[in-house]
Amino acid sequence: MDVIYNGVDVVDSSNTASSKRDDSCLRLLCVSRLIPRKGVADLLRALSTTPDIEFELTLAGTGPSFDTLRELAQTLDIAYKLNMVGYCSPDQVREHYSRSDIFILPTHSEAFANVILEAMSAALPVIACDVGGVAEKVIDGETGLLVAPRQPMLLAAAIRDLAANKSRRLKLGCAGQRRVKEHFTWSRNAEQHVAAYISATNSQSIPAEEELI
Repeated sequence: MDVIYNGVDVVDSSNTASSKRDDSCLRLLCVSRLIPRKGVADLLRALSTTPDIEFELTLAGTGPSFDTLRELAQTLDIAYKLNMVGYCSPDQVREHYSRSDIFILPTHSEAFANVILEAMSAALPVIACDVGGVAEKVIDGETGLLVAPRQPMLLAAAIRDLAANKSRRLKLGCAGQRRVKEHFTWSRNAEQHVAAYISATNSQSIPAEEELI
């Protein structure tokens, strides 16, 4: 059985992590449907344990958990560090990628999550939960960090790890961008489809002439 992955449009890398302004605030980004399964509450709880890190979390997306998450941030006393921007157009999401330092998706279950590939294509290091097909995109320690789901303290440890090492963030981000360009572009997707059709066609036995009569 062959697997053909979804493709993504590679985000313009003219303003990637290597060219972000150097300041003391770590810009975190999560793009997600706001439902419990996506684990955003775990991310908020993780960040509430990192008072030593100066960060801003941009949360892009809508869903039934929007108000609940905002209230949780207030309860955890991190609402002033949270920017809930709601629905974003593709262009707006790409702009958020260009402004961010780390992409985080703390989902409890996931089939593929194209948004991770989009973030990687923008040279963002990724912190994500090791569920579903996530590990087929994010190589732990090479293009990002994988943690177990539903574990806020592990998320916090991963965030601290990358927060403390800008050069590692850049290295992971660049490796992720290369991986997307090599394996997850639409042109690569098309090549794999063509190859699969050719292989399937060539494997079909051609009936003998007398069988066609």
